[in-house]
Amino acid sequence: MSVNLTMSVVGVFHTAACVVALGLGAWLIVARKGTPRHRRLGDWYVGAIVFASLTSLTIYTHHAFTFAHWFAIMALVTSLGGFTLGRWHGAGQAWKYGHLTCMLLSYYVLIGGGVNEVFLRVSALRHYIAPKFTPVVGQTHAIVMMSFVVLILGFALATAVSQVRLVLRRRRAQAGRLAKAAA
Repeated sequence: MSVNLTMSVVGVFHTAACVVALGLGAWLIVARKGTPRHRRLGDWYVGAIVFASLTSLTIYTHHAFTFAHWFAIMALVTSLGGFTLGRWHGAGQAWKYGHLTCMLLSYYVLIGGGVNEVFLRVSALRHYIAPKFTPVVGQTHAIVMMSFVVLILGFALATAVSQVRLVLRRRRAQAGRLAKAAA
């Protein structure tokens, strides 16, 4: 089994940014949310995704704007949208759902691109993708997509549960203060 790692200088920087974003994104998914470390590494993740997306827009292996370029635009929109929601949100908690959905979608695009790269660059897998996509590639992408749907729904549910618990805690604390004041 051989791996084709031939790429342009831009491709090397693009790949490095993707590897950084893969590592940071994985860490951000499992780590505690809202901490200063989460914000700082989230900034680095967004920077890596933006850099990877912009460099991918300059890579033209087929001398045409391809489906991969549209995914780069999607990664730009979702990562910058999630960053904006996380940084400049108003009152309320609705921004959390948009933030997590955008950030997970940007990571999904990154993983999906990685799936394509593995099928293109590993010689034992190349026949599944060239000259055209086969069901194996589609099934792999379906598994990745369903995993991210589960992640998005799981995070949304966890966010909703934590919000309900926070409201109940605040009500109990307020009731305790009112009871002390009445006594």
